[in-house]
Amino acid sequence: MSVSGGHTRGSIPSTGHATITKNGKGMSKIKDAILNIEVKKAFLRQNKDGYTLGLILHPSDLPDGLMRAPVGTRFQVALVEIGDDEQPVVPRDVHVAKKLVAVAGKMCRVPEFQMWLRPDLVHSPEAIREDLASAELRDQLNVESRADLEHDEVAQQRFRVLLDQYDESQHKIY
Repeated sequence: MSVSGGHTRGSIPSTGHATITKNGKGMSKIKDAILNIEVKKAFLRQNKDGYTLGLILHPSDLPDGLMRAPVGTRFQVALVEIGDDEQPVVPRDVHVAKKLVAVAGKMCRVPEFQMWLRPDLVHSPEAIREDLASAELRDQLNVESRADLEHDEVAQQRFRVLLDQYDESQHKIY
């Protein structure tokens, strides 16, 4: 099997996420249309139109729908690496991004970070400092939610720079 990708109308966004409606109706339709197969990567080539990904399928795993589909039929593909233990392998960058989200939440609860981020918080009641620090952090990172750090690489870089500046100001090395 060979799957071609490139700049085509309706192609999957670079984030790799399918468009799902908020009410979840799109998810049901996707689940009904899934062709679940295990494949092995055979090759990856690039040309002027994009990439060609070659996949090896066991003949008994080949779905009838895929066999009968005319050449040129478009498919949306989601791939999950499977480890030797037959469990999904979460990519390292996903782990790192999730950790950044957790660190952002933790740092907004640290009084020293709160005061460094917003020196005017020194006179604010402790109960609202975390909310104000969180709002300031979101503003500086240009995100609507700290959870956006999971997918926004620019915000991730801004947050790393901010943490480095904070660490330098505290004379701490982690």
